[in-house]
Amino acid sequence: MESTLFKVDLTQPESALKLVHLLQPCIPQCLPVLGTLLHSSPSHGESPTSYGSISNLYAWASFDLDATGTPSLFSVVVISTLDNNQARYFCSAENNQEEPSQQEKAHVLDFIRAFLNIVNKLGLSSSIKMIPANEQVTAKGGIMVGSMHQKWVDTLSPLAGRIGPCTKFLRPPSVPGSAPITIGGLEGNFTISPLTALDIQTLVSTSAIPHSKEYFLSRCDTSICIGTIGAEGSPSQPVAWALQHTDGSIGTLYVQPELRGKGLARTVVESLVRRLDQAEMPEERGGAFRWNWVDTVENNVNAERFFGSLQGWNKGWMCYWMFLAFPSA
Repeated sequence: MESTLFKVDLTQPESALKLVHLLQPCIPQCLPVLGTLLHSSPSHGESPTSYGSISNLYAWASFDLDATGTPSLFSVVVISTLDNNQARYFCSAENNQEEPSQQEKAHVLDFIRAFLNIVNKLGLSSSIKMIPANEQVTAKGGIMVGSMHQKWVDTLSPLAGRIGPCTKFLRPPSVPGSAPITIGGLEGNFTISPLTALDIQTLVSTSAIPHSKEYFLSRCDTSICIGTIGAEGSPSQPVAWALQHTDGSIGTLYVQPELRGKGLARTVVESLVRRLDQAEMPEERGGAFRWNWVDTVENNVNAERFFGSLQGWNKGWMCYWMFLAFPSA
């Protein structure tokens, strides 16, 4: 029997608040969903318990948030229209390290099937352009669910047209440092500032994961870029950068090849973490509640070694980017 999904009306501030309060005790496993709620739309609240109307997200839960009590087993999924209708999913069973039970697997499978039916009817398909050209995808329509916990890959693989494994690295909250960020060991003058519209074409041409110019432009406020200082009157040229995605994660870290191995990546990440920790709303600091995280593609040894070497960062769990196909008519 197919699960019943309950739509969470995020245009109502009190509904967004209930969903955040539901998820907060489930940190860090729920961070991709929680980060999407906090970073896909600007906050309009004036206190940590105030939320504005969120119009560019869809959210569903496996139970009615207005009902009394919370079931021990529940699921939540959100879709952000800002980044190609990508989804993020969380199940409460991810809070323990045990192998999922048959009941939990059935719950997840039923919930995701019901979710796919709903988003198919709503026309919220993710574009196939999100998938690298060298990967074969047979699904004619579906939704990209990013950062899916490793517990559910076997359960959901029959529905998937693409599975991309990643290792998650996390930085738990810590006391912000007071030492200034500097660029050392390099000749010449450099700037550290957010990305600007002049940098967007460079990002598009170097990004391993395709994103639109509009998407990159929307992330400039939560980004860091190291640039060379040009001749008088000429714009600086970006040489290293990273940004915060709409799900709260840090991504698109890039250093121009001729400047790699000189500490620029470390400076970029440390500068971005510091910048994100200055958000006005306490829950928005970092990716969510001062946690930061990143997904590194499996077998990217350099990325795993880099994040494993950063102070305060820890290796987390395996997660999967899954393109889930819509059911056949």
